[in-house]
Amino acid sequence: MRVGKTIGARREQVESESERMLHREKVKRRKLISVGIYLSVIAVIALGIASIVMGLKNKEGANSSESGKKEVQPTIEIVDEASVGVSRKAREFVGYLEQDLQEYGLTLTRAVLPRDKTREVDVYLSDFEGYFKLSLDRGAGVSAEDMERMVRYFAGRGITSVEYVDLRVEGKAYYKGEQSSISEEEPGIEASYEDIDETVIEYDDDNL
Repeated sequence: MRVGKTIGARREQVESESERMLHREKVKRRKLISVGIYLSVIAVIALGIASIVMGLKNKEGANSSESGKKEVQPTIEIVDEASVGVSRKAREFVGYLEQDLQEYGLTLTRAVLPRDKTREVDVYLSDFEGYFKLSLDRGAGVSAEDMERMVRYFAGRGITSVEYVDLRVEGKAYYKGEQSSISEEEPGIEASYEDIDETVIEYDDDNL
């Protein structure tokens, strides 16, 4: 009987040890799972914070770029015929136009915001008789390019006097004054005369 009791006691002891080991393994797994969940939460929070920080930096960079753009101010006179004040957009447009024209060797001397035409600005060049009608809704860069294009057009065709050149419509130039001496059939240029005073020139990068 003692031998049987001893064997039974040892068996119970072994089973108890196994149960304790299983319990410890379960506890260890629970801890590992808890740590994994905790680390996952921390990682998600860190990613969220990083995204917010990057967004703020990008916004700050955009604001800095915009602020840098606001620093471009025209050096010429801007006449406000409507007496409503020169808008920031108009001031920036003229400022950039002045800079862009300098790259073509042209000098802007004056800008006028005409009465009852909120999206138009009329500008004058040094050594050029007449003025250019421009749209504030078009970029200053493309407007400067079109102005240089028309100055070159006039110089190459012996046109010495115009009242104005209207460049508000992309790909077209309307000018009032002396008509071109070229024929409408000249390759690369399409010129038409819609009325006795105004000449229309259609152009693109390939033909003018």
